[in-house]
Amino acid sequence: MTIAGKVVNQLTNGSEKGILAALPTDFHAIPRHAVWDDATDGTEEDRARAYLDSNCSHCNSEEVRAASTGLWLVADRLVDRQYGICKPPIAAGHATGNLQFDIVPGNAAESILVYRLNSAAAATKMAELGKSIVHEEGVALVSEWINALPGSV
Repeated sequence: MTIAGKVVNQLTNGSEKGILAALPTDFHAIPRHAVWDDATDGTEEDRARAYLDSNCSHCNSEEVRAASTGLWLVADRLVDRQYGICKPPIAAGHATGNLQFDIVPGNAAESILVYRLNSAAAATKMAELGKSIVHEEGVALVSEWINALPGSV
């Protein structure tokens, strides 16, 4: 990050401000997500899941707002039914676009997740908070990952 024109490490900055404590001395030992928009950093799945974790898990995980949906988009979960694979919606109402499953392996166009990521309409959009436009690059990455998933409904 850049502060006053100088590039600084976010962890060091947080530690110096008293926001973080007990940081390891080797920052490279700290687990991290793949960089979603860097094709050289991890697999397509790593990048798509990092994108979903960063943008969706603040609502879609076990302990927070959308916990009742059963769609938990945290990066360290298995890619299974609770991650959305062939999972019918529980609480999406009309925001499903009349689609049947959150993630349809091999078919992003039939996946509720992509439908909602690709919307800025208040009743449909995902993420619900802080979104006024569709992030086309993110939707493309998630769509490519879903299209590459093996299996079917």
